[in-house]
Amino acid sequence: MAAYDADDIKVLFSLFDADQNGKLGKNEVKELIELVTGERSTEDDQAKFMQFIDTNKDDVISIDEFEVLVTKYFPMAPLGVRNLFKTFDSNGDGFVDKDEFNQVIKDKADNLDERKINFFKKVFTRDDSDKVSYEQFIDSATKHYRDYVANRNN
Repeated sequence: MAAYDADDIKVLFSLFDADQNGKLGKNEVKELIELVTGERSTEDDQAKFMQFIDTNKDDVISIDEFEVLVTKYFPMAPLGVRNLFKTFDSNGDGFVDKDEFNQVIKDKADNLDERKINFFKKVFTRDDSDKVSYEQFIDSATKHYRDYVANRNN
């Protein structure tokens, strides 16, 4: 399995760094734990996580600490963003066009998570072109996550 490259780490980190200050604080760590585990986290869960990951004990997770977490404990993308993109990029040209998207939905809809389908639909809604590149997809994924966190906390 391929290792993360520096850009993968930055993209993943930015998904959780909602306030874009270069650190994951208490609320961002809570979101990270809940997204990875799929369950609500308690303050005790968060404290144990911080004790384990926050090696310099400054009560935040730096990108370096995050990189250790991801590369050591998640050998492939925990969010599956690249794999999700590749699922829809059926011809492998680095773009997903609306025809590819619709064909994958038609062929594999029963095997795909409805949230992932709806997310990808939103990518096309935000972009007026008929094709979406991986970079556009990542930008949209990052914005979607930040909007989700902002709306969830309000």
